[in-house]
Amino acid sequence: MRIPLVITLACMLAATGFGADAVANFQTAMAGDDFQAKRGAIQALAGLSKDQDEKVLGLLVSAVSDRQASEAALDALRSRSGLAKPGGWVKRGGGFPNYPVTDDAAGWSSWLSAWKKANDEKKKVAEIDKKTKELEKKAEDKTDKAKTDKTKDGKEGEEGKGEETAGKEGEEKEGDKSDKNRTRTAEVDVERGPICRVHFRNGGSKVYRLVAKRTDADGNLLSIRVSHSGDGGTEVLTADAIARLEEDVK
Repeated sequence: MRIPLVITLACMLAATGFGADAVANFQTAMAGDDFQAKRGAIQALAGLSKDQDEKVLGLLVSAVSDRQASEAALDALRSRSGLAKPGGWVKRGGGFPNYPVTDDAAGWSSWLSAWKKANDEKKKVAEIDKKTKELEKKAEDKTDKAKTDKTKDGKEGEEGKGEETAGKEGEEKEGDKSDKNRTRTAEVDVERGPICRVHFRNGGSKVYRLVAKRTDADGNLLSIRVSHSGDGGTEVLTADAIARLEEDVK
């Protein structure tokens, strides 16, 4: 029953494409009766990279019950696990994560089962940490984007103020020339003004509360004063910056 188990474990490792030569030599050696071949195969198997611990440890444990390979397999397991056999009056180990309770195939099999369980938990924790970091990164990116958008909106508002100032001066001069160009201003409470959506000529739109609306004698829009719902501040937008004004937006 021992040899089929060794062959099965060896085939599982070989199928992954890692250490194929070492696994093939191990499989061949364990199926024979050559002590030197078995010891050499075990040493080669024990030299594989640590990321193959689960498979390598399983194969080494399976070799502990082999009469010829037992000592070589135990030495490889101690080296691979970093554990030292209890000495002096201590005859038994404490079990995982310390040395196995018994220094035989049964003791190392129990130790390996506990090691696999702990390793699986470690992998789950690492996966959770990875997903948590990914979610934190997405949240940071979303916050950064919101800050960028807010900064962009603020710059557009400042540009609108500059355009309004120049437009206002021109409107006042034109108003002095003729009665037709006299303006009308309809003003409401900052907090209770109707909701409006302003579509800008340079693209984009934004929702405000409409505080005041200035038109000429023919009803043509000259400028509007709007309130920001967040901080209650107001700004003036001139007609030349506005592509379309939607009033009483629901």
